[in-house]
Amino acid sequence: MSKIFQVIYASTGRNLFTEKKLNNLLEESRSANLKIGITGLLAYKDGNFMQSLEGQEQKVIELMQKISRDTRHFGIILMCKGFVERREFSNWSMAYLNLSG
Repeated sequence: MSKIFQVIYASTGRNLFTEKKLNNLLEESRSANLKIGITGLLAYKDGNFMQSLEGQEQKVIELMQKISRDTRHFGIILMCKGFVERREFSNWSMAYLNLSG
């Protein structure tokens, strides 16, 4: 069994996201991630994001390149990247945690 590649990053939204915008972002992400075998978690609080992505290395790298070009956020800080023994979010194409209250 091959190891899973994982990236964890934080960023800041250009604008505060409404619940509707967050739900739209999640729908897009879940659908796209399911197609390419990516799982992960998106956390949001007061305009800031933290995201964990995991899957096949090349797919995760390509997704991170796409994310880095997304104008809805800026200031990406790569917190962690590398191989892990197993998926942390295997049941979630994109789990979501709203920490704003």
